[in-house]
Amino acid sequence: MCIQKHAERLSTKNITTLVGSQSSIDDMRGWVTKSNAKIMPFDLIIDDGSHKSEDSLLSFRFLWDYVSPGGSYVIEDLTCSANQRWQNGKAHNLNGSREVA
Repeated sequence: MCIQKHAERLSTKNITTLVGSQSSIDDMRGWVTKSNAKIMPFDLIIDDGSHKSEDSLLSFRFLWDYVSPGGSYVIEDLTCSANQRWQNGKAHNLNGSREVA
């Protein structure tokens, strides 16, 4: 994974990288525990995950409570869900993403 090769350099800038499956509540619970987000919430979350709208919605709904007031949650490549080549030839509906926004 691309982020793994940059994680050490980023840590010197007080940036913590967390890698796992955004479709796994257990992985996300582990991120919250590892980062101590219950005590010190995230200032910024960059979701560069599976590019599936259902995964992005799941992780957003789970992790949003751990973003600090005034913090940001960024979902990269949100429109990939509408692109058939990202979804094994099957386009996905982004309406759930619009409801959250």
